[in-house]
Amino acid sequence: FIVTDINQDGTLEGPDLRTYNEISGSGRIIASGGVGSIHDILKLKETGVEAVVIGKALYLNQFSLEEAMEAARC
Repeated sequence: FIVTDINQDGTLEGPDLRTYNEISGSGRIIASGGVGSIHDILKLKETGVEAVVIGKALYLNQFSLEEAMEAARC
């Protein structure tokens, strides 16, 4: 499932981790909305999501794709 937090989408203020923790056992989750830092990716990984959609943060060069992929692998 792709789960997009429309209240956070495009804000770069971080995802709603509580929601992802609540739905973590519901299947393979792709998180979307609010990711603005590598820290956000690491915190989402802790919730058990399968993948993360990153848009605006990459567009604004908050971090590189390589940095994001490395964080996802850790």
